[in-house]
Amino acid sequence: MSLVAAHGFSRVLTLVLAMVMATLPFIGSLPPWLTLGIVILAAWRVMAEYRGFVIIPPISFRLLLALIVAGLLLLTNELGFGLAAATPLFVGFLWIKLLELKARRDYLLACFLSYFLVAVMLFDHSSLTYSIYAIATITAITTALVGYHMDARARQVVGLSARLMLKGLPLAIIIFMLFPRLQMNFPNLGNATSGFTDELAPGDIARLALSEEPVMRVEFPNHDMPSTDLLYWRGLVLNHTDGERWKVSRETLVYQDLPNATDENLPAIVQDITLEPMNQRWLFALDVAELPPDRTRLALNRALVRRQPPTQTLRYRVTSRLGEKADDVDDASSRIPEQLDPRVRQLAQSWRDQATQKNDIITQGLKYFQANGFSYSLNPGTMADDSVADFLFNKRAGFCSHYATSFSLLMRCAGLPARVIVGFRRGDLNQVGGFLMVRHDHAHAWSEVFINGFWQRVDPTIGVPLAPGETSPAALRNENNSATLSSSERKPWWMPELLDQPYRAAAQYWQLAEARWESSVMGLDGATQSSWLEKIGITRFAPSFLFISVITAIGIVITVFLWWRQRERAPIKTDPLVIWYDSFCARLSHLGITREAWEGPLDFTGRAARALPTHAPLITQLGQEYIALRYGSTPVTRAVRARLFAALRQLPKRAPTPAFVAATQS
Repeated sequence: MSLVAAHGFSRVLTLVLAMVMATLPFIGSLPPWLTLGIVILAAWRVMAEYRGFVIIPPISFRLLLALIVAGLLLLTNELGFGLAAATPLFVGFLWIKLLELKARRDYLLACFLSYFLVAVMLFDHSSLTYSIYAIATITAITTALVGYHMDARARQVVGLSARLMLKGLPLAIIIFMLFPRLQMNFPNLGNATSGFTDELAPGDIARLALSEEPVMRVEFPNHDMPSTDLLYWRGLVLNHTDGERWKVSRETLVYQDLPNATDENLPAIVQDITLEPMNQRWLFALDVAELPPDRTRLALNRALVRRQPPTQTLRYRVTSRLGEKADDVDDASSRIPEQLDPRVRQLAQSWRDQATQKNDIITQGLKYFQANGFSYSLNPGTMADDSVADFLFNKRAGFCSHYATSFSLLMRCAGLPARVIVGFRRGDLNQVGGFLMVRHDHAHAWSEVFINGFWQRVDPTIGVPLAPGETSPAALRNENNSATLSSSERKPWWMPELLDQPYRAAAQYWQLAEARWESSVMGLDGATQSSWLEKIGITRFAPSFLFISVITAIGIVITVFLWWRQRERAPIKTDPLVIWYDSFCARLSHLGITREAWEGPLDFTGRAARALPTHAPLITQLGQEYIALRYGSTPVTRAVRARLFAALRQLPKRAPTPAFVAATQS
């Protein structure tokens, strides 16, 4: 171990606070032991600086600690490939930096690593809330940097940091507006999660219903939001099953030419959707989509499929024809698993035997759930190995995925092709902005049954009562057809009644501000950028030209700034005698005699006279006159200055050549 000089309590405390702000957005993804280690490291370093006694562990100890952190993250599956997956390791290494914070470069490196952590946060979250927090964090890091180089009061340090941020704001806005929008899909840069995969087990969606995290925001540009009973957000279509798990078909066929509406009188609803990052290729839209977004294909089963899974916030427009039905032929939706409880087959066969037409089978299936003690529960308990039979004949309590998968399987056993649709239902209405916020707890699953050449949506959870003591999930609240659940209904449990109305109003307006930020600022794409440039007369441009222009403009700004700073630092010389002496030294420098920084006028002129004997009398005379005027009491008049400059012109401007010197000596 080695004892090092303390950086200063206030400086290290400011740095630690900035590092804490940069780390806070990732606390939820850090294991508890790493969070505890961060707290211990921060407390140790701050206390050491406070006492002015800092002991730095040897490099072997620091390397061992880094290896232990990496090993524990790997063993606990907290470490992976990609920017988001490696964030816990990066955070751990950042805080280990406190153990080797001994030189100026270590302090600066900790600040720059904190800047990088803010950039990682913005890759994952680009909302208005996170953007404001990022600006505050960057200001805190900048304050730590300024405070390290400036011995002043805290108010002055913060003020200078704020001025630096404000000076850089115009340039940041210009770069943001003019920098070309590259159509690239960066894999694994954000914490992309959607909650859905290509497979579904009966209890999977119940886990999502416990989260109120937003999934997507839906705006209706034509102000024609449908009634609540039509708000089914179609996502994945599952048609392969072994009786327990349901899967998406490996090969999803898509339309080569978009389909025509079977009934033009059906309403076409346009939706502007802002979807949070996800690691799967499926997008969501009202059931069913007719006109897909850009870079998205419309499958024959009316699912929206992308070639690459979006890993950043995706904004897209889609048009759905409400009441339209998919008409694709799906052979897999008729297959019945070989291993199936005979009671399931018998139940479905009894419905078929009693039905006079196909719709009667569906009706009997729905009545079975409504009249035999079934209930809607997020915690139905552990099912037996044959979960479908256990749910139908024993538990009789489950979430929407239990009802959708068992109903679809029963329909197949009764001779009707059926499949499971996974998506969302309803949404939280923002009455100020007129848009919907769809969250994870709106996750829902329903069935589709093929009848008379079309797929008919059937939701077997409708009419099923809640289990005793449980709260209705968001997907089933407000069964009336006139309104959806207001987003202001979601308030903290501790909120007093006195603040109820102000909280509702603030929540509505803040969501509206978030929506406008996403659409107007973060939604700035190449098309919008082109329209802006057309308004200022630039009608055609290549992205490469715009890129070069922006880089050139940045270079010019930086060059002007550096020139201005250099000019600001250069001493302003107004003394005419000083100006003359600088000219005298410059003339002698051209003759090969350069003044050293430590030389005074007497030593310099003496050395110059010895080196230039031809001009020694003049050099000695000028040197003595300068010393007399500089350190004497004689005033430097205009006539004196003119005489000095006239005498200076008697010295040659450059050193004579060797041939000229030899000729004069001969």
